[in-house]
Amino acid sequence: FKGLTSYDGRLCPFSVKAISHVPGILPRAHACFNRIDLPLYPTKALMEEALLMLVQMDMSEFTIV
Repeated sequence: FKGLTSYDGRLCPFSVKAISHVPGILPRAHACFNRIDLPLYPTKALMEEALLMLVQMDMSEFTIV
């Protein structure tokens, strides 16, 4: 990951940013910034549930043609 760049070609390392937990909000990826915003879930079980939901959504609902 150390060679990742942003949309303008500058080095932009991958990062995870902690954000406030709001019920119903899932982690969000920012491809242009090589960043994932990860809510501070109150329990490991809630975080796992949210991440599994995202993986399942990606496999069944989104495609790149």
